[in-house]
Amino acid sequence: MPGAIFRFRDFRDEIEAMRHLADSGKFLTSSSVTRLERFQASLEQAQRGPNVHRIEISKDYPIETYPSPGDYRPGSKEKRQLIGELSICWHIRPNGKRKKRTGFPGFVVDTEAGVASTRIAIKVLGNDDNEPEEKAVWRSDIRTTHGPGCFYHIQVLGESDDKPFPHFMGIPRFPDPFTTPMAVLEFLLCELFPERWEKHLSGGTHLSGEWRESQKKRWLVRLEEQKKAVSRTSSSPWFSILSWSPSSLNG
Repeated sequence: MPGAIFRFRDFRDEIEAMRHLADSGKFLTSSSVTRLERFQASLEQAQRGPNVHRIEISKDYPIETYPSPGDYRPGSKEKRQLIGELSICWHIRPNGKRKKRTGFPGFVVDTEAGVASTRIAIKVLGNDDNEPEEKAVWRSDIRTTHGPGCFYHIQVLGESDDKPFPHFMGIPRFPDPFTTPMAVLEFLLCELFPERWEKHLSGGTHLSGEWRESQKKRWLVRLEEQKKAVSRTSSSPWFSILSWSPSSLNG
């Protein structure tokens, strides 16, 4: 079963566009912007070597949003402040013909070497000096070679055997519409700051246009592939989605 394949250039440009968009709109803390820069640098380093590379943003030092004081529920009187955190751990293997100056053109997400997971946490800020309290956790994961679930799937909690969603069950695995960690980050920003994020991206800047076109391409390719899979099904359409894996250099 093939893994997700990406172009280094596309993936790098996506990180850079998101970093500048989130920074200019004051959605991410300054330390988080720095962590995105380092994540991008680790990707560029991986492009030059043939081995499997672990690219990550640790959950101990995650990407962190500024507080959302009720923006997440437009029209309500909710004022509790939420912050979002995002961490990433992907194992990637360079792919294609290596060039002396630029390195490899693409990479495969190698789930045999390790996990490919983007973790999201929502925390509530207290009224004093207490640490923010974690209220929600989910992960955007890529299926292992012989693993269950959709190729891109979401798992809720599942980090311990406490209820709900204890680790031993491993279910449910919800279909995940998002392909890359930066797409997951946009979802987080849109959940916490729905009106402000949409307004920020509607500004007509070069970066917002670049982001829009890159995401549009990913969505259209994936939807077209899944449409073809469903149209060819000999059982339930759901099984076509469940067994689908990307076939293009787009993840």
